[in-house]
Amino acid sequence: MKTRAVFGAGIRWLGVSIILVLGMLTVIGTNGGGDGDGGVGTCNGLPYMCEMEFDEVVFAGNHNAGSGANGLLYYCFGGPASSCFYRNQGHTITQQLEYGIRYFDIDSCICNDILYTCHNDPHGPTISSMLDEIDTFLHLPENQNEVIVITFGDQGDNPAVQEKLYRELYIRWTPTPERLERADLTIYKKPPGDSWPTLGHLVDTNQRIVVFVRGASELLMETGALSLDDHVYDTWVERGCTSSCSGVVDDTRAQCSLAPVDKLILVTVNCSYGLCLSDLANLCNRHIEASLMSCREARNDGVHLGPNFVTADWTNQAGDIVADVRGFNEMILHKAGFPIAYWSQWTSDELPPAECASLISGIKCQGRYCDDVSIQCAGAEINIDQTTGEWTGEFSDPPFSPSQRICPEDKPYATGVKCSGSYCDNMALQCSALANGQPRIANDCYWTSRTISEENGGIYEFPPSTYLAGMQCEGSYCDNLRLYLCEVPTQ
Repeated sequence: MKTRAVFGAGIRWLGVSIILVLGMLTVIGTNGGGDGDGGVGTCNGLPYMCEMEFDEVVFAGNHNAGSGANGLLYYCFGGPASSCFYRNQGHTITQQLEYGIRYFDIDSCICNDILYTCHNDPHGPTISSMLDEIDTFLHLPENQNEVIVITFGDQGDNPAVQEKLYRELYIRWTPTPERLERADLTIYKKPPGDSWPTLGHLVDTNQRIVVFVRGASELLMETGALSLDDHVYDTWVERGCTSSCSGVVDDTRAQCSLAPVDKLILVTVNCSYGLCLSDLANLCNRHIEASLMSCREARNDGVHLGPNFVTADWTNQAGDIVADVRGFNEMILHKAGFPIAYWSQWTSDELPPAECASLISGIKCQGRYCDDVSIQCAGAEINIDQTTGEWTGEFSDPPFSPSQRICPEDKPYATGVKCSGSYCDNMALQCSALANGQPRIANDCYWTSRTISEENGGIYEFPPSTYLAGMQCEGSYCDNLRLYLCEVPTQ
C-alpha cells in the first residue's frame, strides 16, 4: 500500500493552494483537498477522500450508461429496438449523476453522420447531449468537488468515431493553456510515467474529468483522453444466467488475480444472456459488494487497495451500487488511517464472520428473518487490543437458551459478529479489550428499547461515543436484535 503523511495534509495542501493562487486567475472548486482552514476536504461525497490518489478508490459506474438514457432505443435504419435485450439503464444521465454514478461506460456509433451512444446496433441519445448533461452537473455549485470518469469502449477505436469524439471533447474540456490559466473545468491530462494525483488535486485544479478511449489516437490524446487499453483491465467474461449470477464473484476474483500490476481494474457485474437485461440486473446486482471484496482479496499485493471502477446494468432500480461503493471506500479510508466509520461485508450462516479492527458503532441486516448482518466499524480514535479478541458462545431466540450474550468484563466490547444455522439463527460476538485497559462502566450501558429487523428498516447507527457490548435475539430465527450499548469516552 502507498504511504502517506495523514496528519501532514494541511501543509501539503497549503503548498498546492499557494501554487494555484500564484498561477491562476480564478480557482473553482474551493472545498476540496485544499481547505484553507485545515478542515477535512470532501471529494465525491466522502470526507478524507480528497487525500486519496485517483487509483486508490473505487468509482460507482453504469455499464452502457447511455443505452436507454432517454427512453426507447432505435435502429439506425429502422424503428424502435427491444428494451428487453438492448436497454441497459432506466434513467437519464442527469438522474444517474444525481443518484451517485461517477463512472460512465459508453459505447458509441455513427448514424446519419451523428455520434450516438449504442448497444450493438440500436442507439440511444447523442454523445453530445450526454456530455452536455455531465457538463451542466459538474458546473453546479454543489458539485464542485465531484470527479467524473468517462470511457468510450466498443467502437471507440473506430477512426470516424474518434474524429467526432475529438470535436466533442475539444469544444468542452480540452486542457488548453488558456483554460488551465482560468481554471476552467477540463479533462485531466496525465503526463506519461507520472503517478495518479489525489482527488483533491483534481478538484483544486478543476481537472475533474478523466477520459479513457479504446485505441485512443494521438489526435484524441491532445484532448487529454487516455488509452483505455493501456490503463484499464476489465474483469468481464461472457456468462449466461437464468436463475443466478453468483458466478460473477468467482469470475471477478480470478480475473483480478490476473490483472497487470500497472493497470486500473474495472469490475463488470453482469450476465451476457439468458433473460431480459433488467431481469439479469436483478440477479447480478446483489453481488456487487461481494465482487468488490473478492477483487480486493485477489489483488492484495501491498500496492493496490482494490479495484478502481465497478459497473452494472439498471443500477437505479436493481441493487444499490452507490451504497456498496460508498461502503467499500469507507473501508479503504479507514484502513488507510483516516478516522472514518465503514460498514463491514455481510455475514450470514454461509458467509465468513464480520469483524472490525475497532469498536462497533452500528448494525444493519437484510433478507428474510434478518438473514444477513453487517456491522459498522467505528471511525473514532479508540484503539482496541488486537490480541484479545475472543468469541462468545452462541445465543439464539427463545425458548433456546441463552437468548443473549454480553461481552465479559475483561473483554468488554464487541468487535465482530458471526452466525450459523438457517437464517443466521445462532449468533456469537467477538469481544475485545481496549488498548488502554479501560473497563466498561455499568452505569454507562443500556439495552435499546427498539429492536433491529428488516421489517423496521434494518439499520441502526449508534449515538456518538456509544458502542456495542452485547446482543439479544427475539422472534423466530433470531429475527429481531436488541442491542446492549455502552458509552466510551474518547481516549
